Amino acid sequence: MLALLEEYLEVKLFLRTPGKTELTESGEILYQGVVDGFHNIEAAIQEIRARSTGLETVTLSVSTAFTTIG
Repeated sequence: MLALLEEYLEVKLFLRTPGKTELTESGEILYQGVVDGFHNIEAAIQEIRARSTGLETVTLSVSTAFTTIG
């Protein structure tokens, strides 16, 4: 399957040596694009779920000066 992708793209995605396989520069570019794509899909799914439940996440950040110990 990966060989077909390499053929389609007309580039090698992996450096294959005995006992070791590494991504080529093109492989790294494709890998990062796929990872980013999955992160975007995950974020979209979370947004859809939040909208369907009516709940949304709010993140608050405050400095330690905001808190008091007493």
